[in-house]
Amino acid sequence: MNASGTFLIVVGVDGSEQSLDAVRWAVDEARLRHGHMRVITARHYPPVPSTVATRFTSPNKSRSTR
Repeated sequence: MNASGTFLIVVGVDGSEQSLDAVRWAVDEARLRHGHMRVITARHYPPVPSTVATRFTSPNKSRSTR
């Protein structure tokens, strides 16, 4: 229960059968407890190689030595 007295179940879903089972369980629990449910998801984007040239310098170097 949260501070306002409302029962909240948070469940993550990624499309797998196991996560869909978790959503079904969360629905049943929210109904049983007269609560609310929040479903969250995330998406992973693979890194894309950069075509921009970057220059990294040590943060300890002073400007006068460049």
